[in-house]
Amino acid sequence: MLEADCAVVSVAYRLAPEHPFPVAVEDCYATTAWIVENHAAVHGETDRVAIGGESTGGTLTAAVAQIARD
Repeated sequence: MLEADCAVVSVAYRLAPEHPFPVAVEDCYATTAWIVENHAAVHGETDRVAIGGESTGGTLTAAVAQIARD
């Protein structure tokens, strides 16, 4: 996003019921970890990372934040 001066990444996580819990959480966390480790690939910075989502994405965001914290 040009106005926010940030990179935006959308995660295509695997969906239930074909892929039951916690596969979606694992997909989102793995993507977040990859972005932090490979920030140059998306023109980002590791000292400023934000995650977010709406509906199910909001729940996944909360789970990823807690995993990253721990």
